[in-house]
Amino acid sequence: MIDDRRYPELQSDTCPTLRELQSNILAQIANIVADVDARLYFSDLVLSPRPVLWVCGTPDQAAQIVTGLREAGLWLAQLVGRRVKRFELSDTTPVTGLVFVKYLYGDVVVHGATSGVELEFCLWSKDISAWHAGRAGVEHSADPIYLDELDNFTYLGTTLPILRNAKAVWDRHPARDKIDLVYTWVDGNDPAWQARKATVSPDPVMAQANSAVRFESGSELSYSLISAWRYFGDLGHIYIVTDRQTPSIPDALADRVTIVDHTEIFDDPAHLPTFNSHAIEAYLHRIPGLRRRFLYLNDDMLFGRPTSASTFFDTTGRSLRFASSAAAIPHSCPGSVVSAADAAARNNRDILLKHFDVFAFQKFKHTPMGIDRDVMNQMEADLPEVWAATVGNALRSERDHSIIGHLYCHYTACIGQSVPGAIRYGYFDLGYHDFKSRFDAVLARDWVGLDVFCVNESIGTRHTKTNRRHMDAVFGQIYPMGPVTRQTPDQSGSNPKLITRLAPFIRRRASKAIRVIR
Repeated sequence: MIDDRRYPELQSDTCPTLRELQSNILAQIANIVADVDARLYFSDLVLSPRPVLWVCGTPDQAAQIVTGLREAGLWLAQLVGRRVKRFELSDTTPVTGLVFVKYLYGDVVVHGATSGVELEFCLWSKDISAWHAGRAGVEHSADPIYLDELDNFTYLGTTLPILRNAKAVWDRHPARDKIDLVYTWVDGNDPAWQARKATVSPDPVMAQANSAVRFESGSELSYSLISAWRYFGDLGHIYIVTDRQTPSIPDALADRVTIVDHTEIFDDPAHLPTFNSHAIEAYLHRIPGLRRRFLYLNDDMLFGRPTSASTFFDTTGRSLRFASSAAAIPHSCPGSVVSAADAAARNNRDILLKHFDVFAFQKFKHTPMGIDRDVMNQMEADLPEVWAATVGNALRSERDHSIIGHLYCHYTACIGQSVPGAIRYGYFDLGYHDFKSRFDAVLARDWVGLDVFCVNESIGTRHTKTNRRHMDAVFGQIYPMGPVTRQTPDQSGSNPKLITRLAPFIRRRASKAIRVIR
């Protein structure tokens, strides 16, 4: 239980983004703290999806701030370790508050505690003549002279002094430059695409590599885009890589999306058309205009609650890798019938043994991947035989390497450009009989919910259609989409950058909605 008090709950047919909500919360906190003449500082902007503030004032001022937050219709909880509990001020210990808005779409909480702002109620320590925070974060204590000399910093529209360690971390963190998203997408029902695919023959030992379900396109991409727009706080631009096709794009994201054709990233026309995801992934780092650091996603990966650059990169910009505890590289022999993923992982292991004397046994979770474009360029230069073995295969082949996913994780570990990470993750297969009961986990309370999840279809079964209907119904509850437009190529046949600027998801600031409810 967080708090007995009944706060207003926002209801609307639109849904704000993480940063839109936090911008409003920060502004309200700053006004409330200024009204009681206490001091407020930015103390972290990157270590989690939630910005952290220090408030320095007397116990009476702290009590007035708590009252002001509640009167403004903001929820206030207490953060103790990783647990959230009812908020209580203390005269003897610093307290970490969690200020947030409970935002509902229908009956589903789509923004809650994880979308909030952390507020450190610092305590004055006579022993060290300094203000002391409850959690270390980037700094643990500070004396008044130091605090008086801090520079101001503007974040999400609010200007406050910023602790020097926090500013130093911000200056070198990937969040400062935003993170692009790269999707690969295909419409397997397109007759023109089917005709092109019919001209190539599959590798006979690749189990399921040519199955039609691998190329089917449902509603997942649109919902994934909405989930990223709402929950990925450091979103830059979005690129969708296709083969002469154009997906439907939610209108609210039209100016944030560019369609990239395979011809823009493949340098050898003889390698096209290709229907091999391993080959396509090998060249994603060549997308024109792509930021140095980006996330690579399949169209069946979605964000379930707030995330940020820190979910996928460490403070020095190295990629975080999420090892699987449920899957390892099998010892299959060349020529035996295996999955394409297992064959590629086996080939990756061989190349890692050859170049680094490292025996790779781990696979990694099927999540968005944090990628450094410069490291991809370095890997292509260091391991040219990997690209040579992969990019010319029109369909998944026994010779493939899975480059941007599995091999990237191991390669970056070998050269010190990635570190182990942790992520709350779920995997759901539309063909499984227990899909419905397991998939409802995406409706869990946001504090214990999933950061990201994947809805895959490894093989079609009699359960698939029923499960897909249930999935769409759940997505309709938690990802209000708004208008969707299918973009079309221009008359030259190329796919233009989508530059139409349409209405954003929320036209009114959350502050206006709060005033209406109050």
